[in-house]
Amino acid sequence: EVVSTQSTGGAPDTLTLRVHGTVIGPTFHFDTKCIKFGNVSYGFVNSKIITLFNTSDIVMRYRIRIPDDVHGKHVPGDKKGYSGANELDIAPNEGVLNPGHDQRLQVDFIPTNIGRYDKQLVVDVHGVGEAILSVPLTAKCI
Repeated sequence: EVVSTQSTGGAPDTLTLRVHGTVIGPTFHFDTKCIKFGNVSYGFVNSKIITLFNTSDIVMRYRIRIPDDVHGKHVPGDKKGYSGANELDIAPNEGVLNPGHDQRLQVDFIPTNIGRYDKQLVVDVHGVGEAILSVPLTAKCI
């Protein structure tokens, strides 16, 4: 509820305007419940295509990220001994999605550690909040 009180041009009474309403944020989803890379080889690029759908009646400005994807491990062939690069890359990782439209996203994964990967890909929506939607991302590097 928004209330605005205003006096007008010397009139003895004030005018009050009350507005009631509900704010509805964007509704959206991916075309998959989980991004499964399966068994992958160390140091090789693996790619998956996913689609983000804006099912709402409003424009949505988004950013997609993997919250804990900064490994800072040694990568073979890296002369400095520290790459600092992410193992996962999402393209495009941000954009504006009009109502009823969708965006194809490419998720590239280059594992730099042997073992199991269980991560979350999250969507932040400008003006709404962070990690509004997440989808699990799994892999096993052998």
